[in-house]
Amino acid sequence: MKGCWKNGGTIARGSPYRSKGVRKIRKIGLESWKRSTEYGKRLRVEIFLSALKRVVGETIRARRLE
Repeated sequence: MKGCWKNGGTIARGSPYRSKGVRKIRKIGLESWKRSTEYGKRLRVEIFLSALKRVVGETIRARRLE
């Protein structure tokens, strides 16, 4: 999928948010866009939680604050 933004359409077909993102990538560049939108942040959090579960086990649960 690398570079697929180069062929991304910006015409009002589909999601207007995607079109806006494609225009911004074209304007400032892919790496700058990734930094400005914190692209990949969720992935890093998911990786951290996955590693934590492997160490601690499946005993991690949500708790109610009462």
